[in-house]
Amino acid sequence: MTVSNIKVSSLFLLKTWLCAIFFGFVAGQINPAWAAEPSAAPTMDITFQEQLISAELVDVPLIDVLQRIQQEFGFKAHFHGDLTEPITMTFTDMPLLKCLKNLTINQSLSVATRPANAEAGSEAAKQIAEIWVLSRSKTAQPVNMYPASPETQDHPQPELQAPGPSEVPVNAGEESAGQEINAPQENGPADQPVNDGNSEEGTSQ
Repeated sequence: MTVSNIKVSSLFLLKTWLCAIFFGFVAGQINPAWAAEPSAAPTMDITFQEQLISAELVDVPLIDVLQRIQQEFGFKAHFHGDLTEPITMTFTDMPLLKCLKNLTINQSLSVATRPANAEAGSEAAKQIAEIWVLSRSKTAQPVNMYPASPETQDHPQPELQAPGPSEVPVNAGEESAGQEINAPQENGPADQPVNDGNSEEGTSQ
């Protein structure tokens, strides 16, 4: 009886030990996923002070940040393509133009400015009036800025005709060559009476 009890207890302990190793191995493989901290929630903290922008952005779509800045400054904005890429950055007391350039560093940005108001002072010579932001996927595609030209068959071009003979005679020089041109003669000395032989004899008599 003692021997059988020892065998049963040792077999039970062996099974328990193997089960503990197995479950420990499985738990070791699963625990890292359980212990992984959940991803931080998107954060968009933007403050505006004297035309300067400070922000703390964590996994925020770019389009949301641009629209928030547009709402604050009141300029017109045109967004093209997918601008939902999340961005994470922090900056303090940044001017508007520099802020827009940093936010759209991976995009295409165009800016139109206008003269600043008198209240803005000489430090702000220009204000941003309008911006255009194109995503990287949009810039890879050709953008047609002009409407397609109409087909030539709708507006046929006039036929070009060869010019007819000129009304001016071509050989005008030859006609003028046949005409005599009397060049003006120089005026000689004043006409004097010609003394021929008869006149001399008459006077001598």
